[in-house]
Amino acid sequence: MHDVVELEDRGVPAVALHTHTFMNSAVTHARAYGRPDLRSLSVPAPIANAGREAVRHKAEGVLDAIVAALTGTA
Repeated sequence: MHDVVELEDRGVPAVALHTHTFMNSAVTHARAYGRPDLRSLSVPAPIANAGREAVRHKAEGVLDAIVAALTGTA
């Protein structure tokens, strides 16, 4: 979340990506940084042990949601 805060503070639109397990933490951290408006999206778990192709597939699955969040069409 810190990186998203830094980018947003510099005027660069950003979206934080988390697995479902960490979404509550993302919301809590956004509030702690004084930025409850930060955008976060959930990516299917697991990521840590997933191979390159599995991660690519997961990323492609949320790409439209990322674009929508960044362009305000979400």
